[in-house]
Amino acid sequence: MNEQHLQAYNQLIQTLLDCPSGEEPEILAANTELLDAGFVEVQERELQCGE
Repeated sequence: MNEQHLQAYNQLIQTLLDCPSGEEPEILAANTELLDAGFVEVQERELQCGE
């Protein structure tokens, strides 16, 4: 995973956290190119760091 992808994943996660409830499906639909195993990996890492 390169730095550019990592930044894009983190930005998408932050956008999802900050968006009003109910807008998540639209955000995900607009960013389908980022919905892959790398995105899941970054999310898992973020969850582990937050515990």
